[in-house]
Amino acid sequence: MNEPSERILTERRGPIVIITINRPEARNAFDRETSNAMNAAMGLLDEDDGLFIGVITGAGGNFSAGADLKEIAKLGVPPRSPVAASASWGVLRENLSSLLLKATL
Repeated sequence: MNEPSERILTERRGPIVIITINRPEARNAFDRETSNAMNAAMGLLDEDDGLFIGVITGAGGNFSAGADLKEIAKLGVPPRSPVAASASWGVLRENLSSLLLKATL
């Protein structure tokens, strides 16, 4: 199976594809390249009718730390006020998702 990137490794085992996030030095945090590579791996799973199950795992003993906050900081996200910082987790999650989408476009 072709590798989408060295950041995301794929291994086919019959009808199963093992997808490994491969940034152990960053606790498998998702930056732009890793997000794009994961999208490519998901594309492999979607396109191959012989694949039924995708298992996602992380290299180096960690699954994933989530978003690469260093990369998000490079995008120039303005600091939040104490009032905004106390916003609900749903709003925070929505803001992070929006930033990650912009980073992968």
